[in-house]
Amino acid sequence: MLTVADAQTHKSTREKIIDTAEGMMAKHGIDAVSINEIIKQSGQRNASALQYHFGNKAGLVQAIFDKHTPTIEARRKVLLAQMSCEKDFQGLVRAVVLPLINEIDNNNGGRSYLRFLSRMCRHDLQPNSFFDSRHNEAITEVIALLSRCFPGVSSQVLEYKVVMARNLILHSLADLCCSLDQAPAGQPEQIQVFTDTLIASITAIFHAEAMES
Repeated sequence: MLTVADAQTHKSTREKIIDTAEGMMAKHGIDAVSINEIIKQSGQRNASALQYHFGNKAGLVQAIFDKHTPTIEARRKVLLAQMSCEKDFQGLVRAVVLPLINEIDNNNGGRSYLRFLSRMCRHDLQPNSFFDSRHNEAITEVIALLSRCFPGVSSQVLEYKVVMARNLILHSLADLCCSLDQAPAGQPEQIQVFTDTLIASITAIFHAEAMES
């Protein structure tokens, strides 16, 4: 049986660099990690290895997204197809949240990726995959369906709510991953309570009406 350690040993240079960068950026932040540190920590002797495989740091960030996003988007498409109707808001929220929740148990850097996403939320270096139709068909559909779920809400207000929900999802998931790493006992129950609470909180964001000042 192939262990996690064996799998890491058999990974290519490119995969080792991606995994190392993902973990370091998740822990320290995007800007706090230098290319030289990534090369050293990934066990590479050739300093040009990163440039050869990724071109630059932006290309490496793109590769981290490419490692996870296709699987997440594929799961979203399945959940979107299971929605009862176009205005099934709870189904829509589940399609956004559950594929990210699944990353918690992904032994190939899932928790690091969730913390990395939280870091990227505050960073100006946005990879092409944010605008790449290969990776974003499901999210594009989610945004379109949101406007149908809330036809009376202005586009500006809806945009604010999307950003608020995104920040809540990514930052709270990052916090959860840190908590799970520190106290592994009772994880399935904790993850389920977190998921239910997160979905309820997102629902509250979108259904809340602004109070007049």
